[in-house]
Amino acid sequence: MSIPQDGAAFLIDGLGLDSRGLGRPIGLDGDMSSLVLITNNLMDSARVQSLVPTVVTTRSLSDERLRVADLILLDLASGYTPEEVLALGPPVIAYGPHVDVDRLDAAIAAGCREALPRSKLFMRLPELIS
Repeated sequence: MSIPQDGAAFLIDGLGLDSRGLGRPIGLDGDMSSLVLITNNLMDSARVQSLVPTVVTTRSLSDERLRVADLILLDLASGYTPEEVLALGPPVIAYGPHVDVDRLDAAIAAGCREALPRSKLFMRLPELIS
């Protein structure tokens, strides 16, 4: 996604961008430089990056940045289980389709800090990382 250079407004699904749509995060108190997102979904990656430009996106549990992250966001469709990701050490917030209640519940039972439907994750992301 490109950012308009002329200040033209645009809306991305209520992501909390500034009123001119310049992609600046709103409501983030600090730089969450060690937020790591595990997903295969390019749209999810772009949405998170629009709010947290320093996010690291990975598709592999062998990525060493996972072990030193302050927080891991786990897409339950990534192919990894919450147990596998929790074994890395940092706290985990899982997310997935709202209709997949069993997997969201299983993520909480496994020890994830939260397990949210995809839409709720994007609405609450500034709160979750502050």
